[in-house]
Amino acid sequence: MRSNEVSSEVGISESVVRKYSLALERKGYVFKKDEFGGRYYSKYDQETLEMVRSLTQQNRYTVGVATEMVAGKRKTVATIEEKQTDSPLLEEEFDYMQLKNHLENTRQEFNKIKDTIKSFEDILEVNLSLLQKLGEAKNEVEMKSNENAYLEEKLRKVISILQ
Repeated sequence: MRSNEVSSEVGISESVVRKYSLALERKGYVFKKDEFGGRYYSKYDQETLEMVRSLTQQNRYTVGVATEMVAGKRKTVATIEEKQTDSPLLEEEFDYMQLKNHLENTRQEFNKIKDTIKSFEDILEVNLSLLQKLGEAKNEVEMKSNENAYLEEKLRKVISILQ
């Protein structure tokens, strides 16, 4: 397959196919090439590009990180031809679904932590409100105590005058 064919299969533009391919090659991935140096994409290469697309679009990885993850785990065309297999996934390969599940689990754990933090923030807000009310009540008790002391003093004076 040429880049125009693989771009329609993967659902990305030809320029993005070339961008991903170049990034994969920089990470050590090898594409089969024709006599003019043009890349020839196998079904396996198409799946590799689909993994990069998925990591960059759905999981928001940069192209550099996504290609490093994929190129580090995928076998190159030369390795596949040596093993003479058409199977797109080898046992020792990168398990995309496992990574996707791990990322989803991590996202769920993150959301649980975020919810817990929100609960703590709500509790903190209630505690601060109660603390403010307690301070106001303390001031009121102090004022009433001073008022009582003043009234007791007045009462003593009235009693001493009446005696």
